Amino acid sequence: MPVSDLSTAKYEWTDETISYYRSQVLQTLSQVEGLAGIEADIISETYMTPVDFAERFHAYNGACFGLRPTLTQSNHLRPQSKAKNCENLYFTGSSTHPGAGVPIVLLSAKIASDELILDDSVSMKATKAQTVHSAGGVANEGS
Repeated sequence: MPVSDLSTAKYEWTDETISYYRSQVLQTLSQVEGLAGIEADIISETYMTPVDFAERFHAYNGACFGLRPTLTQSNHLRPQSKAKNCENLYFTGSSTHPGAGVPIVLLSAKIASDELILDDSVSMKATKAQTVHSAGGVANEGS
């Protein structure tokens, strides 16, 4: 069940809060045909709150889906895959461009890896040119 992250929630995550959300989920499920007595069939259950996401996964404000989908955090306004002020630092995931959702997060990983490969090839060419120059040779574009 989607809930507010820790920065926007107007309540604390207590046992009472967890119980409230649990009852809301069970009430909704019990209205689905064939699930009227679902609570009696529960053998084991687990839950995670925004506090758990913050503590276990270092998720900012306990947000399991990353940044909120506001206009100022959409598309190219999201953090980009390559850090602007730090070399060799790349980001991927639902809080970076292009956004959330498994296919989109995988696209985010591709964008970050493409940036890394591009930077690595530029760095290798520069190192190779420096080596040739230091040896007194002439750098050839094709080599």
